[in-house]
This record gives sequence, structure tokens and C-alpha cells, in this order.
Amino acid sequence: IVFEQGSGDLQILESADDAKEPTAAVYQQIAKDAYTTRIEQQELYTNILFLSLAFIIAGVGYLKANISTIVGAIYEFDDPRRDSGFSLFYMGINLGSLLSSLSCGIIGILWGWKYGFGLAGIGMLAGLLVFLWGQKYLDGKAEPPN
Repeated sequence: IVFEQGSGDLQILESADDAKEPTAAVYQQIAKDAYTTRIEQQELYTNILFLSLAFIIAGVGYLKANISTIVGAIYEFDDPRRDSGFSLFYMGINLGSLLSSLSCGIIGILWGWKYGFGLAGIGMLAGLLVFLWGQKYLDGKAEPPN
């Protein structure tokens, strides 16, 4: 097995004849049984991962219920615009989900996952800022009850 490392790509080739011209002198021949692979987990980072997932789950759980309540409070029960408001709300949620999955995934693949997750964090911060800025247009309907 020959490992070829060129422009950041690592390929496993069956023979040295399959290799392209090297961009750097990095060819090494390693016998098939001369290496092993393993996954190392550090308990601290595993716990941070689970805590982060719990925050995301709780945040999304509270967001959907609260935002739906705010949308319902904007319009009276018999207002004909109520159904359109909910449709617009759910279309925004679904469109945001689609665009964020595509953009964060593509950036994560092309430039690294730290940038993909960083973009997700920037998007969440932007969403929070837009919500806080737009609360003045909700006439107190987004405020907690007394």
C-alpha cells in the first residue's frame, strides 16, 4: 500500500504505479499489517459534547413553543390573517433550516468544521439580535406575563 499526500488529500493506493506525480517528496511505503487505527475519546470533551447537545435540545424545545405562542398572540383568534401568519412562520423555519444546513455543511467540508459550526453560531446570534430588535413591533406580546 502506498500513501500519497498532495494538496491536502490522503489517498490509499494499491500500488505505486497508481500514484500521480508528487507535489512534495512525501511517499512512504507501509506494510498492510504495520499500522492500526483507533479512536481516542477524552472524557472531558465527550461530556462537553453531551452538554452542548442538551443546550441545543432545550433551546429548540423552548423556541418552537414560545415563538408559536408569540405568532398566535399577534393575531386574534378570528383574524383571517392568522393562518397566513403561521404559514409564513413555518416557511421561515423550514427555509432557515434548509439554508443553514447547506451553508454550514458546505463551509464545514470546504474549510473545516470549526468554520461551519462558527457560522451556525453567528447565525444564531444574528437571529437573537433580530428578535430583540424587532420586539418593539410586537406591542408587548413577546414579553413574559406579570
